[in-house]
Amino acid sequence: MKKTLIFLLLSLLISLNQNTKAQNKSVKDSLDSFFWINKVENQQAFISKETPLEEKKEYLDKAFLYSKKALQLDSVNTYKDLVYSQLSNIAMLYVLVGVEYFNKGEYKQALDAFEKNIEILGSHFLNQVNPMVYLNAAVTAEQLKDYDKALSLYQQKMRITPTDAAAYMGLLHMYKKKNNDEEYLLLVKKGASLFPNKRLAFYGELLNYNMEKSKWDNALYYANTILAIDTINDKVYYLRAYIYQEKNNLKKANENYKKALFYNPDNIDALYNLSTNLYNECVDILSQKKQSSVQKKDLNNKLIYLESNLEKLQNKIKDDIQIDKMLKNVRLQLVQKNK
Repeated sequence: MKKTLIFLLLSLLISLNQNTKAQNKSVKDSLDSFFWINKVENQQAFISKETPLEEKKEYLDKAFLYSKKALQLDSVNTYKDLVYSQLSNIAMLYVLVGVEYFNKGEYKQALDAFEKNIEILGSHFLNQVNPMVYLNAAVTAEQLKDYDKALSLYQQKMRITPTDAAAYMGLLHMYKKKNNDEEYLLLVKKGASLFPNKRLAFYGELLNYNMEKSKWDNALYYANTILAIDTINDKVYYLRAYIYQEKNNLKKANENYKKALFYNPDNIDALYNLSTNLYNECVDILSQKKQSSVQKKDLNNKLIYLESNLEKLQNKIKDDIQIDKMLKNVRLQLVQKNK
């Protein structure tokens, strides 16, 4: 019994000694940069095209953490180039992962991936951020309605590529989202001269802004400005018609609805508004007790034209009670007139 007990005690002591040595070796290894460099390589080895997206992100996050530890321990920069090479690869993979998340609509994860790329390749490490990553991150932050962050990212993008019209447009939209009208309008007006090939887009911004604010005269000015350059823009003809309607000029409103339809017969909004205006006009004429022969002829032509428009609307917009009701009444009036 004593021999057995002594043997067991000796075995326990040897085991404890081995564990202590293993622990000491593990601690010693963890203080070595190359230990963490190897762990980075192991994490990257787990990543392939078939790796699920969440796992890719987890491996990259660990690899990034291990790379930072390797740099912290490498006081004399022995492995600096090697770690930077690893970080460059990690940063590239973060962008690919970010795009995958964005396409899946998982914007929080996408933004985190893009921001990790920026953190790696920013001034703290390599100062080699691809400007498009700032744009991707800004658009993603915008999807998350984090307008402050989106604004900051657009500003960083513009500092690198001041001639990027898309980033400039995103920047001014953030000021609009934040209800900073003064800065928004300043950038819009400045943008029309900075990007002459995009001036119609900036005029469009001013047109929409003034319509939103019910500044109809200003809106009409910018609609006219756009149509003087782009003479076949059905959307702007529609907007100009809407402006005239708000200014109680139905004649000019209908003229512009017709122009919108001339350039684009599928402009449903223009067709709907025009049909509604004509229907109300016909109702007004029919409510008069006496009608001249000219009015009767004009009314008949209007009803025939209106019937055609309402039939088109009925084919495009199914089960619209208002359209069905108007068409029924128009047909009834035409039957009565042809008796």
